[in-house]
Amino acid sequence: MKIKGVFDSGAPELIPGRIVSALKHGGKVVEGRSAISQIVCQKLSEAIRRKLIMVVYIDGLPGSGKSGVTERIADKVTKEGVIDPERIFKLPLDLFLGTERASHEREKLTQSGPEFFQRHYLRYEEAAAVLDEMVDRITNGDSGNILLPKAYLRDGENRGKFGEYTLRAEKGTRLILVEGAGSIHNIATPRASSDECQTYSVLMHATNEESLFRATLRDMLDGRNGMTFEQVYMRRQAEYQHLIPRLMHSIRESDVICERFPKKNDFAKSLVRREEELAAEPENGYVPKRSIRRIIAAVDPTFLKAIFPGSIPEKLISG
Repeated sequence: MKIKGVFDSGAPELIPGRIVSALKHGGKVVEGRSAISQIVCQKLSEAIRRKLIMVVYIDGLPGSGKSGVTERIADKVTKEGVIDPERIFKLPLDLFLGTERASHEREKLTQSGPEFFQRHYLRYEEAAAVLDEMVDRITNGDSGNILLPKAYLRDGENRGKFGEYTLRAEKGTRLILVEGAGSIHNIATPRASSDECQTYSVLMHATNEESLFRATLRDMLDGRNGMTFEQVYMRRQAEYQHLIPRLMHSIRESDVICERFPKKNDFAKSLVRREEELAAEPENGYVPKRSIRRIIAAVDPTFLKAIFPGSIPEKLISG
């Protein structure tokens, strides 16, 4: 059963299934995070032998797995002994979100035209300037802090608001991971494309249903006071309507596309694993323990059935 308004906004799949199949045939699609981590690990080894800095752009819709694959790549290259953890610089574009969570501009973001959305979604120019500064510091052999006076904060008592944030530039850094929607097309800078750098771009792909559910679930786990799952989901869907046309460039410009959930039950299994991780987190007496099962239990059953990709795992609905 289809709920009125769900996937009726006109937002197409970023990459339709038939296109994914064609790209697989052409060798541009890899399946899963392990495969893409291995590829980046090999390319980083090559870059280091050539005394180059490697800049990896990780792009995709919210909920497609960008942050997860960024961590997977960082873990892989350190465990393989290619590079020390302090020689990795991560630049999440969420730091440059253009609106605060409860602001009037955020309310208007998906209700206004495409020009307003483009101006206020992410401050790409500021992110590009930080990337240039980081490359300059590395090539000059400098260490030090990079202060962001207006960063979007995801953690702490001021989460969802703008505040100061400090990034650390370490001498000898050889891997820069730029992670965020639109990073491939919007953050390519002259310094990061110079003779001192080797670039590589990864577009994370999951279906609309998979990405939307994961993005909404993450929002709810992070805390959305006064908003239901259904309300957050519909807001995210409206966001996709604006984002998908802008990410079409990334399909063509990416070096590789990583299919986040290549097998039939991968999506459901990932949620079960995440619930187990949440259950293992230490108790916090100030806030209720985070739980996917608790969030799902509060969703209208008809709505949940209409939007959930595949079958809901019994472990997430039992009890």
